[in-house]
Amino acid sequence: MWEALARLSTSALEAIFVEWLQSAVLTETEATAIDGKHLRGSKRRESKLPALQVVTVAAQGLGIVLAQSAGAETDSIGATLKLVQRLSLAGQVVTMDAGLLHQDVTTTILEKGGPI
Repeated sequence: MWEALARLSTSALEAIFVEWLQSAVLTETEATAIDGKHLRGSKRRESKLPALQVVTVAAQGLGIVLAQSAGAETDSIGATLKLVQRLSLAGQVVTMDAGLLHQDVTTTILEKGGPI
């Protein structure tokens, strides 16, 4: 089983899993939370690379992570956009950190069916 799973595309498997999880979970919740966190200890002074930022989408009330994306500290908006574009947000109230609130993100949420 391990060898079969190891040959699969990670991004394709994640996309299928997220779609399945959304269909099973989002019908039971009315709110989705998007949250960004810096990974402690991921910034290295020697290489001058920024700390990693992880953006997570969770079903509020159920405590289930629907998707997550990691990126450089300077690209948390881009990571948020990628996640929002993959989700079906019809009828979902979407909450997020003020740092992730960007015109492109809010426009995409509305295009994906989020309430006005």
